[in-house]
Amino acid sequence: MIPKLGKDHCKMKGWRPINLINCIGWLGEKVVADRLQESGLLHRYQFGSVKGRSATEVALRVVTRAQRCMAAEGVVGRNFRDVKGGFQNVREEEVIRELEKSEEGKKWIPWVKEFLRAREFDLEWDGKTRGKGKTNIGAPQGSPLSLGIFLIWMAPIITKMEERLKAKWPSLDLEHPSYLDDLHLGVSIWDKIKAPGINMKGILDEADKIVNRIAGENHLPLEDSKYEKLVPRNKRRKKK
Repeated sequence: MIPKLGKDHCKMKGWRPINLINCIGWLGEKVVADRLQESGLLHRYQFGSVKGRSATEVALRVVTRAQRCMAAEGVVGRNFRDVKGGFQNVREEEVIRELEKSEEGKKWIPWVKEFLRAREFDLEWDGKTRGKGKTNIGAPQGSPLSLGIFLIWMAPIITKMEERLKAKWPSLDLEHPSYLDDLHLGVSIWDKIKAPGINMKGILDEADKIVNRIAGENHLPLEDSKYEKLVPRNKRRKKK
C-alpha cells in the first residue's frame, strides 16, 4: 500500500493498492492484453492504454473541436465524469459475454477466467506485512491485462450512453470519448443562427441524468464529487 499525498491515511481511500507480480507473469499478461485490443471490442473513442490512441490525442480532439465550433460562432458544452473505484467494478460474467462476440476474444476466455479468479494477497505498508486476505472483486491493479479487461467491460456501457443520448437529441453533434475511467461528453452546436437560443446548461444537466441512469443500470458507480460541467463563453459571437 502506498500513501496518497494530501489524503487522510487513517482511511482506506488515503492509500493506493499496488499489485506486485513477477516479470514473466507481467510479460505474459501484456501479450494477452495486446491481443485483446485486436478483438474489435473497444469503443471507437476509448483512449488510455490503447495502441495508437494517446492521451494527448483525446485532449487535442476535445479542445480542437471546441475551438472550431466557437470560431464558427457556435456553442459548446462539456460534461466530465469519473468512475468510482475503477477496476474493482469489473464483472467477470459481463466481460466473458463481450469476449464471446469476437473470434479473437473467444480464444482468451479461459485465460481471462483464470485471471479473474479469487486471489490471495499479503497486505503491506511502511515496509511491514500487516495481514493476508482473499478477494474475487474486479480486476487487480498493477497488471496490464486489467487495463484491457476494464476497457472491454466499459465499452458496451459507453455505447449505451451514446445511443441513448443520440436518441434523445438526434440533431445534436454528440461525442462520448473516455480515458480509462474518465468519461467525457461533448456537445457542439455549429449553427450560429440557432446557437444563441440553445440552453446548453439544461442539455448538459439532462444528459447527465441519462448517463447516471445507464451507469446505475450497469452497476457502474460514478464519483459525484468529481463531476464537472463546462460551458465556455464565446466571445466571437456578437451580442444583439
